[in-house]
Amino acid sequence: MISGIGILFTLVITLRLVYYGWAGYFLLKTRNTKAHSAALVAPPVSVIICARNEAQNLQQNLPAVLEQEYPCFEVVVVNDASVDESAQILKEFQKKHAHLKVVAIFPSEKLTAGGKRQALQKGIAEARYPCLLLTDADCCPASNNWIALMAQQFSENKQIVLGFGPYIATGSFLNNFIQYETLHTALQYFSFAFAGLPYMGVGRNLAYTKPLFYASGGFNGQMHLASGDDDLLVNRAATGNNTTFQIQPPSFCYSAAPDGWRAWFRQKARHAGAGKYYQKKHVFLLSCLSVVHFLFYGMLIAAWFVPFANRLLWLLWLFAWLVQWTVFVLAGSRFKTKGMVAAPFYDVVFLLYFLAFAPFALTTKQVKWTRLIQYL
Repeated sequence: MISGIGILFTLVITLRLVYYGWAGYFLLKTRNTKAHSAALVAPPVSVIICARNEAQNLQQNLPAVLEQEYPCFEVVVVNDASVDESAQILKEFQKKHAHLKVVAIFPSEKLTAGGKRQALQKGIAEARYPCLLLTDADCCPASNNWIALMAQQFSENKQIVLGFGPYIATGSFLNNFIQYETLHTALQYFSFAFAGLPYMGVGRNLAYTKPLFYASGGFNGQMHLASGDDDLLVNRAATGNNTTFQIQPPSFCYSAAPDGWRAWFRQKARHAGAGKYYQKKHVFLLSCLSVVHFLFYGMLIAAWFVPFANRLLWLLWLFAWLVQWTVFVLAGSRFKTKGMVAAPFYDVVFLLYFLAFAPFALTTKQVKWTRLIQYL
């Protein structure tokens, strides 16, 4: 007979198989979708970029946005109270690109809370077209068809388009883990959207319509939060009917990953608190996945102390582990993320990451940087 704890772990393994089985089905079902050199649907698009002291990134990445192959678009850059050379650089770009619109927020106007919400809200208000495509100043589109590929996903019913924002690979251990964590998150929110349960997107590559933004309440009730302008907006407004995604590699937007543990820690701590504001059903589902993740590896420890093990249970565990590994190898190939052969190792590291950051996500109202840095 299987003990009570054996039944529990059988359930854990089964849930693990269900999730990764669905993620694998998502990857296989969408594998034949091909990129197009021109948009099948070409609505006018306003690209919005919020930039605060991003002079170097604007110089490097803005040309790739301005020179997109698309029939009708504008680029709205919100100079968010910058004190570097951003304003002068943007003036120089405006001389060559008539479709570049610069919106300024002066230091005296800058709110102390809300992250980039104030800038994004102003950019949306100033945008000429109803279809909005968001990215960041430190992001660079993978191709000159980025706008076309994202915009062709809009339709009368589809008002939100989720995109992928990977990081540039450098080969370091930290970078490899960041690549895994980014892919893990993307696989989760894309497969949930595929199931009709969209719950988040990333501001590095995200599109939605201006009417939807205002109809959903925009950033009402969120201006005190330091982050989450992207995923909380999607979490509030997205449904299985109005949301779609674009996962073709030419539609990706790449950015540089944090180059040190402290920078990475700051980035994750800044984002940690947004999850507790998700809809309750999303919090429940994501919490279940996290608990299952913990118990899946907790079985290995419990096996040394609790006499529940039997051969069939451990064969099932190994099968679930192989399914997960296969899915990550497929996802790595699909999303152009190298190193996913080592996904099982990074999955264990990810468990430690979850244990470290879950308390912030559940209890932190506002990130205290000096306090967090003391833990490094």
